[in-house]
Amino acid sequence: MQVVAIGIGTDVSRPELTRISQTTGGGVFIATDPAKIGEIFLQAIALRPGSGG
Repeated sequence: MQVVAIGIGTDVSRPELTRISQTTGGGVFIATDPAKIGEIFLQAIALRPGSGG
């Protein structure tokens, strides 16, 4: 199971999210602009095994 962390806003701690997701081969995505969350979500989905990403 991969853990993918998506942070929203400017007060997100990338190092903390990386520690959470790193062990599982997941990833960290940060949307500093909440309007961009759709793009970030698509990037995160592309990490899934078999997704071609």
